[in-house]
Amino acid sequence: MAKKFIAAIVMTALMSACSADPKSSEIEENENISSDMPEEDTLGAEEDSVPASAIKKPLTLSMRIPRDFNPLLNENESVDSVLKLIFEPLVTLDASLKPIGGLARSFDFAQDGLSVRVALREDAVWSDGSPITSQDVKYSLNVIKSAPESSLYKECAKNVKSCDVVDDSTVNITFDNVYGSQAYRLRFPVIPRHYYENMKKAISAEPVLPIGCGMYVMESYSVAKGAGLVVNELYFERKPEIRNINVIVADSETSLYAFNSGVIDCVDASMAELARISVGEANIVEYTNGFYEFIGFNFGSAVFSDARVRRAVALSVDIDEIIETAYLSQAKRAMSPISPESWLYEPNVVKLKPDIKQAATLLDEAGFKTPDAGGARTRQTAAGETRLSFDILVNEENIERLKIAQTLSDSLKKLNIETSIVSKPFFEYEDMIESGQYDLLAGGFIAPDFPDFAFAFSGEENIFRYKSAEMDEHISRIENAVNESVLKSAASEFQNFFAQELVCVSLAFRESALIADKRILGDLRAARGAPYANVNEWRLDE
Repeated sequence: MAKKFIAAIVMTALMSACSADPKSSEIEENENISSDMPEEDTLGAEEDSVPASAIKKPLTLSMRIPRDFNPLLNENESVDSVLKLIFEPLVTLDASLKPIGGLARSFDFAQDGLSVRVALREDAVWSDGSPITSQDVKYSLNVIKSAPESSLYKECAKNVKSCDVVDDSTVNITFDNVYGSQAYRLRFPVIPRHYYENMKKAISAEPVLPIGCGMYVMESYSVAKGAGLVVNELYFERKPEIRNINVIVADSETSLYAFNSGVIDCVDASMAELARISVGEANIVEYTNGFYEFIGFNFGSAVFSDARVRRAVALSVDIDEIIETAYLSQAKRAMSPISPESWLYEPNVVKLKPDIKQAATLLDEAGFKTPDAGGARTRQTAAGETRLSFDILVNEENIERLKIAQTLSDSLKKLNIETSIVSKPFFEYEDMIESGQYDLLAGGFIAPDFPDFAFAFSGEENIFRYKSAEMDEHISRIENAVNESVLKSAASEFQNFFAQELVCVSLAFRESALIADKRILGDLRAARGAPYANVNEWRLDE
């Protein structure tokens, strides 16, 4: 039931249980870190005869053990963050999460939304000097289609019917169906056909070095020494001032230790990890990581089919206080699963303010009265008595959600609603969600950049057991949007309906941070999945 939603909650819970965000907690099973992680005083050493004072330490990052440096076959997000320094996507996202050209100079969708014509930049070449052509785009899509399901870019080719070469710098991509997110699905790295198609892999435990067109070229790699990157002199935009980058192999825990020890210069961390990092004078670049947190209702319970009860629950909690106390202000308030940073965000959605009196009035109107003798509110009907008593389900590893559950419990008790916090290990928590053994739920999932929320709020078996033909229509309008204006309108209507319907109580989007050593200067910016996106604007204070 709702497997995609459960998988999203799995990632969220694992993040919280390990005090790490998805980029630092996604450690492959059986993955071992290098036992030869370089010590701080040996990084960058070239010759024994060179005085230590004369050695300039390169920028040093970390990643998990890579299985493949072909970005279209890679399955690990930390490796992808490094490969983004070597490869460029066909389309990327701007600061408002809106698709813009990467290697694509332009991408124009047909009026019916069933095809897009992509024109490539003319100033980009591969790092070996070969031209980037439309054949490379077509080849890349074919590689994605044949890639394992677990590869990071697999979704990009799922609706692609064909990719036809128009000329050396133009392709026409045709889709099986109209899908509003198709521009977002063009965000895949393009790889050189002439290199990968003819590659004969040697018998080696190490992945083959990549060739891309990004800011850097990978010159060397071994598990023991990590990867050595140098500036790509043929890069088509601003070339980095930092000429060399070392990337050591380490898991998330070792990366934290390596940063604290001065072995690496940057660590991409959740806000919960900050307490375990020796920040000192380091640069802290916060960014929204896409984790949407909420209080959910089980619509399998007849009580929550009454919108007045849902609104009373929402009015009982002070969300701003939750953000301050549970998330230590390291989160942004959410009004829906669409990020406030998104170009699709609707700023005019009505924002609920805590109001216990209004909440009590709504419960009275719904027929739930407090007995004269006191105790929990009850409602008398011909079918019998219904007592307002809620189990609040939370995974015990998640400190923030435990605080949210306690705050919610305390607030509901002021309304004479009985509550019990059910705190379970994650896998029991998951099973109880799937089987509907809860009344209220402190949970969350990774909200996609494109607002496709059918997995959470539509269909026969969504996790909340929520059914609404009107919600299905809103989601369908988003999915079938043929252009930006239709998508913008559909997303706005979805957010207004979501807030009015109170499918769940939106709490916050969590934040992560890029922690960088004080010797890194410049305009440091980070984004979800791309902590080093503007490394070409960094410099080192040697």
